Amino acid sequence: MSSAHEWDVWSVVLGATVVAGGVLGFAKARSAPSLVAGGALGGALVYAGVVAWGDAALAASAAVTLAMGARFARTRKVAPAGIVTLLAAANSLRLLNARPHTL
Repeated sequence: MSSAHEWDVWSVVLGATVVAGGVLGFAKARSAPSLVAGGALGGALVYAGVVAWGDAALAASAAVTLAMGARFARTRKVAPAGIVTLLAAANSLRLLNARPHTL
């Protein structure tokens, strides 16, 4: 993320995946919370990834990790909750590691 014009591709792809999951959750189960959460969190990840706001992408990715992690703990379903939890956690760790290290 050295340039303001450089995209954070991983956050954009994760965000698009979360948005798609929200739409699919709504289409399959008429789950309005899936649509709202998927749209809001996925949209935040896409936006943060496009404008290269590392901290915003980290916050959105961490929120997805927590939300889907809680869902995975409750349902024990690997797809989609477990997979999205792992992807979001990996993205969060990647973004955290990319931050400047200061004491």
